[in-house]
Amino acid sequence: MDKITILQEKLSDKHQDSFWYEGLIAKTENYELRAVGDVEFLFNGEKYKDYHAFEFADDRGWNDTDLNKPEWLANNWFQIFDLNLKETIICDEQSFDNAIKELEKLEEQTNG
Repeated sequence: MDKITILQEKLSDKHQDSFWYEGLIAKTENYELRAVGDVEFLFNGEKYKDYHAFEFADDRGWNDTDLNKPEWLANNWFQIFDLNLKETIICDEQSFDNAIKELEKLEEQTNG
C-alpha cells in the first residue's frame, strides 16, 4: 500500500469527532482527508464558533462524550478529496480512525 502522510495526529481515542480537527488531516498520492465546514454552538446562552468553540471545549477538558452538552448550530465533517477527479467524497463513518481507514482503502483501490 502507498504511504499515508498524517499531518494532524489524532488527539486521543476520546477525540474522534471531526470537531477537534480542521483542514488537511492526511494525504496520499491520490487523495486528501480534510475536516471541513463551520463549527458553531450555544452553551449557557453564549455562542462559540470555529476556533473559539474548540478552545472553549479544550479549556474544559471535553472529549467526544461531552459534545452532547452544547446546542449545535453547525458542525464540520470529514471529507476526502480525490486529486485526480477533482471531486469530494463524504466519509461514510465520521470518526478520525474510520476516516483514515477509508482514505487507506480508497488509495489501495486506486493503486491496485
